[in-house]
Amino acid sequence: MSDDESMPELETPFELTNKILIDKHKLPIGDVNKQFDEANIEVAMQNRQKALTVYKDNQNEALLLISDSIEMFPRSSLYLNTRAEIFRFHGDVQLAIRDLKLAIDRNGDNVQFKTFKLLSELQFDCQDFSDCIANIQKALRLENDPTLKELLTEAQKRNQELQKRQQEFETQQQVKKEAEKPKKPDTQSQKMNDEIQDNIKNKFGDNPAFQSPLFKNLFNTAQNMNDDKAQELMGNEVLMAAFNDPDFARKIAEVAKDPKAGAKYSNDPVFMKAFGAVLGAFK
Repeated sequence: MSDDESMPELETPFELTNKILIDKHKLPIGDVNKQFDEANIEVAMQNRQKALTVYKDNQNEALLLISDSIEMFPRSSLYLNTRAEIFRFHGDVQLAIRDLKLAIDRNGDNVQFKTFKLLSELQFDCQDFSDCIANIQKALRLENDPTLKELLTEAQKRNQELQKRQQEFETQQQVKKEAEKPKKPDTQSQKMNDEIQDNIKNKFGDNPAFQSPLFKNLFNTAQNMNDDKAQELMGNEVLMAAFNDPDFARKIAEVAKDPKAGAKYSNDPVFMKAFGAVLGAFK
């Protein structure tokens, strides 16, 4: 046996690529500032053709070939679209979307119909219906495609359903949030409580008399008032008149601060009657 016959057959470089794991996220995206070189056009096109021939069975080889073309012509939608299709075929949806968005960003007003079409289809699969609709509409402005029109109708329908579900969810969350808030009783006693608190604070402000047993009792009673007590107080004309009398407010503040001061008002029947009503109501 000759030396040639004993030598194993060598694998070609691209046969090896199918056995090597490549990091798809690190494949080159091209330098947009790179100078355009017409001498590379034929090589780039040949790479693309080879990639389209092998991409189903040898993804790595196809990706390396088309990535070389992208490096040669980083602004070309043709090569970015091709790599996006290869990514899509093998389930790398987000990488496909990335390449298509690069093609759009790099070509301004000269984006190809196919770029918008591919991107809208991927966004539909990802249930990104809002962006899907926008890109279908852009594609249809470039070319009248019946299939895309059908996709647009379906995307609009699903987008409405999605928005409806989102709105229902937000409404449920708001209802739940409101239900968890402590409820303020909307009762006659609460109204009376608020009125008494406002009257006392408006008339006496931060007067030290607030700390007296009399006023503490007033506040405690008002804060813990029930409907029956509220009705009773509202029906007490003497008490209601007293709370609205500035002169009574001045006198009761003086008595609250110094109980002995009440002696000089003992001959004032109006004050004593009102004062008695206060003590009787809030005892």
